Amino acid sequence: MTSNPEPDKDFPWWLVIVTVTGLWLFYEVWASDMYFAALGTLAKGAWITVGVTLVAYFGACLLGLGLALAGLSRSVILRIAVSVGSLVCDPAAGGAALH
Repeated sequence: MTSNPEPDKDFPWWLVIVTVTGLWLFYEVWASDMYFAALGTLAKGAWITVGVTLVAYFGACLLGLGLALAGLSRSVILRIAVSVGSLVCDPAAGGAALH
């Protein structure tokens, strides 16, 4: 790809417009007490969402690790339990039911 002989046409004017509009909206929210209070409430909800997401992610990682180790276990009972769980969960997830 060659560079444009007219560099003014390569300037991202859309980015300038989006940035100026974003700064203007930020100022409007910051200057209004009602919007600022609503933004505080939304920020609390966002932090709760992030916290719940992280707890669920780490819980799923630990559960998956435990089930993977149970599937590799020498215990027949644990491997049968993992196989039964796979028969129930894999069709719902769209994966193969039998490994």
